[in-house]
Amino acid sequence: MKIKFQKKIDVWYIVRTAVCVVAFLAAALYFAHVCGVVAGNYLILFSPELKTIISWFGSFVLSVILFIIMVGVTAALVRPTWIAMIAYAVSALLYILFVGANTATWIVAAVSVVILILYLLLEVHLFSNQIKASTHPLGEKKMLICLLLALLIAVSIGVGYNNDSLKRNYVIPPELKTTISIYMLNAATTQVNAQEGIKDEQKKTAIESVKKTVDESVVKLEDGAKPYQKYIAIFLGVMAFSLFQIILIFVGIIAMIFVPLLFWILKLTHFTNIETEKCEVTRLTLKSKE
Repeated sequence: MKIKFQKKIDVWYIVRTAVCVVAFLAAALYFAHVCGVVAGNYLILFSPELKTIISWFGSFVLSVILFIIMVGVTAALVRPTWIAMIAYAVSALLYILFVGANTATWIVAAVSVVILILYLLLEVHLFSNQIKASTHPLGEKKMLICLLLALLIAVSIGVGYNNDSLKRNYVIPPELKTTISIYMLNAATTQVNAQEGIKDEQKKTAIESVKKTVDESVVKLEDGAKPYQKYIAIFLGVMAFSLFQIILIFVGIIAMIFVPLLFWILKLTHFTNIETEKCEVTRLTLKSKE
């Protein structure tokens, strides 16, 4: 009777796999947090304070870079692939947790899982067909991830508007109306003051008339937008997607600069190792069979 012993478990392989998965989930958590911030206060993108916009945008760019890098690491290193698939599904749940659970977020979360799994399978195929190990395949499909992240942030902005408009009962945000009024009034006042031969009292009267006209214009603008209120969130989302996909093309290029460096560090620290495999190749030939 022969007793079969189980193969020795590679503990370090399990630990390294867990580290990769946890690192990816940390990156996904950070990105979900950034999306949650803009969903909770989408007007941060229209803030008159440039410092506020730059602060959020800096966090957004950093979260995108980390996400792109870590989704590439999981696609390249984590095996079996079902472990990475579970991690991708969890990342979608994190997005819902931070942005909020509604029809739009559930749909986009499901789409994100499909896209991430598609990305994973494409990368596995590219890596399995490599003759010499390199990180080049990760750069070929980065656009897929960039489009996904642009979609996620766009939905976050649309959800942010929808939630806030329902909460405060508006069509155009009061803060945005104030900004529009100030801009229009300043432009009109400048024109009035630039006119020569007009007395101060006449200027004062003209400015008051302009102010009244501006207020009426803003009211008319909001009244005109009311019939289309349910489409405004979609419009904002489409506009945001168009803008952010352009931005993320450049952010994706920046992220890919760090990928070879990261894998070089992983190899240097023996976190990853080079494995050589021999395989048979079959070809058609006119030579006689030996």
